[in-house]
Amino acid sequence: MPERDRLRGSLLVLTAACLWATLGLFYRTLAEDYGLSRGVIVAYRAGIAALTLLVVLALTRRDLLIVRRRDWPYFLSFGSLGVAAFFLVYIRATTTGPLAVAAVLMYTAPVWIMLWAALRQGEPLTRRKVVALALALSGCALVANLFDRANLNVNGLALLYGVLSGIAYAAYSLWSAAGTQRGYAVWTVVVYALGIGALVLFATQPLQESLKPLRQPGAWPWLLGVALGPSLLAQTCFTYGLTSIRTSTASILATIEPVVAAVLGWLVVEPPEPLSAVQIAGGALVLAAVIVLTRPARATAPQAGEHRPAEHLAQ
Repeated sequence: MPERDRLRGSLLVLTAACLWATLGLFYRTLAEDYGLSRGVIVAYRAGIAALTLLVVLALTRRDLLIVRRRDWPYFLSFGSLGVAAFFLVYIRATTTGPLAVAAVLMYTAPVWIMLWAALRQGEPLTRRKVVALALALSGCALVANLFDRANLNVNGLALLYGVLSGIAYAAYSLWSAAGTQRGYAVWTVVVYALGIGALVLFATQPLQESLKPLRQPGAWPWLLGVALGPSLLAQTCFTYGLTSIRTSTASILATIEPVVAAVLGWLVVEPPEPLSAVQIAGGALVLAAVIVLTRPARATAPQAGEHRPAEHLAQ
């Protein structure tokens, strides 16, 4: 894999993570100003994104909507588990325990992905990845103020949902890569994953709650924004990025998300959410992890498993 392609894949994943970092701003406005539950927000988020892409493909590239019969189990599992279950489990993690703990446990996903790749695909645990993973997890813990005593008072249910959200995030990442490995275009993977996920999400929400946005036109610019930015564009960038770098590498790069979210909370939210020295140090550790993963490999001794053809990168 040429160094330029690897860098492009890394930049696409980082772009996706920065877009995901804006989710909190959308959720806060839609929940506080319009009274929408997070379950309804994520349902509309996935549904609007999928419907928009479906219309565009139907008008311009109908061939990309064709799916082989034998691949429907993959798309159904990706949409229902990789998208819908991931969204719902993380919501439960954030509502049953401290947000900081939920965020850090979700970002254990790189650990699960690296274990999966090592045990099932024989991908070597290179020193570069182990160092980057340690830096990223430590940085996320500091950014989330995990070591604050208040954040350590969690119950078993909150921990369970937190761990499950990390596993679900890992599954989401692996499924995102699997579609292009099956020969499908990125747009095909994204439209069916979000579309099926949206159907499952709407099915889990009370009808009265799901109809709330229809009576609140002021909420629609925010719903369109969260659907087209942190949902459609972010997932497209992430899936494209996975065609050039391994899923384990991408999942570590994506830990930049809580750092960007913390900076946005400081810059955008009123009143500003202060950044402590500990959080800044955590952000520096995550950035160090990104640098470790994106720096060029030595030409004389490339890292094992770092340069394989694109169709094998996420395995």
